[in-house]
This record gives sequence, structure tokens and C-alpha cells, in this order.
Amino acid sequence: MIKTVYMTRRLILRTIVACVGIIGLAGFRPALARMQNDNTEALKLLATLRDLDSAKILGREYLQITPEEANINLLVKLISTSQHLMTIDIDSTSTIKLRKEITQQLQKDFELNEIINLQGWILAKTEVRLCALSALLV
Repeated sequence: MIKTVYMTRRLILRTIVACVGIIGLAGFRPALARMQNDNTEALKLLATLRDLDSAKILGREYLQITPEEANINLLVKLISTSQHLMTIDIDSTSTIKLRKEITQQLQKDFELNEIINLQGWILAKTEVRLCALSALLV
């Protein structure tokens, strides 16, 4: 005797969703690993931000007025080596130390008038570049 199995629409949809999910995750993992390998410095800089959602909003605004900086590698370079010759060694710096060095760099930006008016806020260029980085990565 042959047993007949009836598949309901719900069962078919569950099976499709499960298969797509498995395939999607398999494709996503290498992409995530590649992103982490390619953007280690950028991700370390982002770890210094306390509110990524707000940073993304400001970052998008900044990139609208300076689209030439919409490049992750360029932003990392501009943040880590500024015009006033403060160089931050991102690779060998802890997040706490990196946050402290960025704070010093922000103060230097204000002293040297390296500022930008963004939605009525006067911000250091280093700060808005960090925000732009979050807009590109998050």
C-alpha cells in the first residue's frame, strides 16, 4: 500500500523559507567575514561611538554635502591622519585609548577651526567623518 502525503500551502511555504534562509546565511557568512577583514580599522573606529543610530543620521547628512568622502578607506585615512599631524595607530590601540585619542583630536579640530555646520550643529570634522563611516558600514 502506498501512503500519500499531502502538502499544504503552509508546509510548502515553510520549506521554501527554511531553504532560502539556509542558503542566505551560507552566502552571508563569507560576506560578513570579508567585510570584517577588509574593514578592521573602520570597525575599530566605530566601536568608539556610543550611539550608532544618531551617528548614521549625521553621517548621511555629511555625505550628502561631501560625497567625495563616501569611501571607507578614505575616511579611515582622514580620521587617523589629520592635517594637524596627530596620527592615530588604530591597529595597536585599545578602544578606550582610541576614544581618548579621538577626543584629543576633536579638541584640536576646534582649535584649528576644522569644523563643519551640520543641521545647525557645529561639529569637528573628525567627528562627522566618524559619523559618515557609520553611515557607510552600519
